[in-house]
Amino acid sequence: MNIYSKKFLKILNRFFIQTKGQKKLFLFLGIINMALTNSFLQLFLSFNIISTSLATLGSQLINMFFGYLLYSTIVFKRKKIFVKKTLVRYILLMLFIWLTNFYFIYLLELLGFKRNIGALILIPLLAILSFTIQKYFVFKTNR
Repeated sequence: MNIYSKKFLKILNRFFIQTKGQKKLFLFLGIINMALTNSFLQLFLSFNIISTSLATLGSQLINMFFGYLLYSTIVFKRKKIFVKKTLVRYILLMLFIWLTNFYFIYLLELLGFKRNIGALILIPLLAILSFTIQKYFVFKTNR
């Protein structure tokens, strides 16, 4: 087993065991943020006058603003909210999530799913990915 496999297993172990209730809180706040975000996404997609990329971008900007405030202060208990390094990491994460969301909605559409259904299918997968990256990269504390 190489060093990257060991690191991955260590992170996976910490994700499932050592989260101090953060997953539940992240999930609860994520549901609130997701409902708000997805309402905007569904609204944008239903107009059918803007592209999928602009619809997902608009909803992602809403998600980014509320998510950063909720997750940084409540889930990861950061005292200083507007730290440049943390903000840059969070914006990079949101860019990655947006591109992933856009790309997979497009792929699911090619497979015959409606865009709205594709967007709904991706929510749990993107949430798990987002929590993991926020915990171990964006809001990582020095241990």
